[in-house]
Amino acid sequence: ILTDLINEMKMDPLFASSYNRIFYGGSFFDGLRVGKPEEFDLDILLKMPKLGKPLLTHTNEPGYLSLKFEAPTELTK
Repeated sequence: ILTDLINEMKMDPLFASSYNRIFYGGSFFDGLRVGKPEEFDLDILLKMPKLGKPLLTHTNEPGYLSLKFEAPTELTK
């Protein structure tokens, strides 16, 4: 399922050029899971262009940030 999802997402040129790999993390993959596994943590790692200094801001959701660049149009080149 994951391969099919990534392949579908790669149909978008911006995602296809930014995609790096899947990172498997979390308690299950670290061997720290207590009890029966009911969920898995998978992160999609992206390659980010060097457009200068990124601007990180906090969101209303704990543990989440917003990442912005001064020239976002450069991402589509």
